[in-house]
Amino acid sequence: FGCRIEYLRETKPLGTGGPVGLLDPPPEHALLVMNGDLVTECDVGRLLDFHEEGGHAATFAVRPHSVQIPFGVADVDGDRLLAVREKPTYRMLINAGMYVLSPAVVGMVEKDRELPITDLFTACIESGLSVGAHVVEQEWADIGRHDDLSRARGEGLT
Repeated sequence: FGCRIEYLRETKPLGTGGPVGLLDPPPEHALLVMNGDLVTECDVGRLLDFHEEGGHAATFAVRPHSVQIPFGVADVDGDRLLAVREKPTYRMLINAGMYVLSPAVVGMVEKDRELPITDLFTACIESGLSVGAHVVEQEWADIGRHDDLSRARGEGLT
C-alpha cells in the first residue's frame, strides 16, 4: 500500500501517549495513533480528512455508546425526591482509541516520559489549541478483555 512501518521500543512503560516522544525525527505531517486492542472498520481517510479540513492541532475519535441502568433511578436533593426515571438509558460519546496529532502536538510530548494520551489532549485544550472530535460510525470493538475478543471473533463487531 506504499506504507513504511517502523517500530518503536520502550525501555520503560510510557503509557498510551509517551511513545510518541520517541519519534526521531518527528513527523512532518499529521500522525495517526491507534490503540493496539481495537478491531475496526473505521474509514481512516475520513478521520485524517476531518483533521486536516478542520485545521485541528489534534483530533480525538469518539464513538456513540449507550448504557441502560437496570433499575429505577431516583433524583434526590437532600432528603427530598425530585423525580424517578425507570431504567433509563444514558447515551454518550466514548474514546474510540484513535487519534490524529499534528507535528506541533507531537513536539509537546517529552522523550522518555510516561504520558496517558488523554492528558496530551487535555493539555491541547488548556493551551487553546483546536481539538476536533470525529465521530466513528463504522464497526468498532475494543478487544482488550477476553470476553470482548471472543465476541469480536464469533459474533462480529458490536
